[in-house]
Amino acid sequence: MQRLALGMRGWIVVCAQALAAFVVVSCTEKRKVGPTSSSDGSTDLPASVWHQFAPEGARFHAEFPGVPTTADGNAIGHPTHDASVKERDRIYFLSYMETPAGNPTALTFAEFAAVAPDRATKSFSSRLGVACTHDAPRTTDIVGRRAVEFTIHCGPTASSRTRLVDGGDRVFQLIVSGSPEVVSDSVADRFFNSLTVDR
Repeated sequence: MQRLALGMRGWIVVCAQALAAFVVVSCTEKRKVGPTSSSDGSTDLPASVWHQFAPEGARFHAEFPGVPTTADGNAIGHPTHDASVKERDRIYFLSYMETPAGNPTALTFAEFAAVAPDRATKSFSSRLGVACTHDAPRTTDIVGRRAVEFTIHCGPTASSRTRLVDGGDRVFQLIVSGSPEVVSDSVADRFFNSLTVDR
């Protein structure tokens, strides 16, 4: 059984930073660039706004609603590769890391996904200073790959929707942070569903 060589705390920090950044960004005076609802209720963006993110040699691609900023991070000694698009009232965030085999103390994907919602929610509450809760995690199949999705709610105006995807030798984390409407609109759905992992 393949085990994930990553620390739980590292992923929580990444997740909490995404929502904390949203809270900070949403209080600035930056011009709103996010999607607006059309007459038919759609919140999708023009095709020209979407940008494919396909790092060389990473064997996956995803679509962002804007040009993503990339950075290399670190989760308990393991390098992560991050990309994000941040607007005044929303953040689209993708992080992935290699999962070296042979670490008997690491978590399996299932073990990690089972504890992530509770631990991430507690971390959010502590870091943001507000009471946060999460909904029931939903297990799904993303084109033959295991995935777990959950949403954290911090007060009436801040939410963070997370999807964890088992990429075999990599773990992917997609996050959309913003208002409850932002994390559940068609732009968020398209971002989440755009991830394609090569075999």
